Amino acid sequence: MLILAFLIVIARLLWLYVSEGIINTNYKDPEISGEYYRGTIYDRNNEILAMDSIEYLIKVNTKSLTGISKASSLIAPYTQLSALEIEGLLAQEKPLVILESNLSSSSLEEFDALIEKERLDRAIRVEKVLKRAYPTNDHGKNIIGRVDERLNGISGAEYYFNESLEPPLILEDGVIKGADIHLSMDIGIQYICDFVLSYFVENESGMVSVLGKNDGQLYALSSNGYEWEELLDIIRAPISPSFMPSMLKEEKADIGFYDGSSHSFDASGYEAYVLESADYLIIAASENSETARGIAEETRDVMIQRGKIRALNL
Repeated sequence: MLILAFLIVIARLLWLYVSEGIINTNYKDPEISGEYYRGTIYDRNNEILAMDSIEYLIKVNTKSLTGISKASSLIAPYTQLSALEIEGLLAQEKPLVILESNLSSSSLEEFDALIEKERLDRAIRVEKVLKRAYPTNDHGKNIIGRVDERLNGISGAEYYFNESLEPPLILEDGVIKGADIHLSMDIGIQYICDFVLSYFVENESGMVSVLGKNDGQLYALSSNGYEWEELLDIIRAPISPSFMPSMLKEEKADIGFYDGSSHSFDASGYEAYVLESADYLIIAASENSETARGIAEETRDVMIQRGKIRALNL
């Protein structure tokens, strides 16, 4: 028996290393450890840009369900649907119906007790799901990035700093969380860039970005019709070939030889315009130079109105 138990333990460890990949960053074994959370992304002013959120799904096994009306009335207060809408879904010939709920950790116990009291616990269960939430919606998406269904970064800061954001590989009970990071972006300036670009650009490509004049940090980037590689080329072009905008607050970048108050240039089918204002460089690009200039100047004016730039510093 001792030998058998020893072999089972060894087999379990081998399975963890090989099948689940303890040596890669995707290892998550709920039988060994507690909850894994990805790090939170903040802007330079501590506004949340990306965070993990918990959602609860109500799963109904219609084959084990008796009394559709009763179950629908019970579930409805914990969803955004009416009892009649839920009843219609449960009446379909689907063996499993999944409903998004408004359950929280505090109301979950109450819901479970109600299900058990009505003897519906065999047909109705709640599943806890971890998702990545973006409070700014699509604002700043090019910079912030996104994750895939396994919560691995696939673009933007989510991808570039994936190793830091991922939870560490610690085999212990409890909550395991990745590192939080602060980006150089200012979500307030990002909103301004998005607003201005939507006003100027409809059926053509366009972009506008705001950089720190002294350190090259990226405050905001808004685009329509440009790929990420093209955006980096546009941002680099008027400053220096070696310039790369930094996303993290702690990182610095050399902004090279740029020393003018405004400058126009063209490359690869787009017209761009650079405007120096206070501590910022505003870079805009479009299919024609007038549109690019208008985007840059309007961005500056709105930043003044919103208190991001003092008019005396122009």
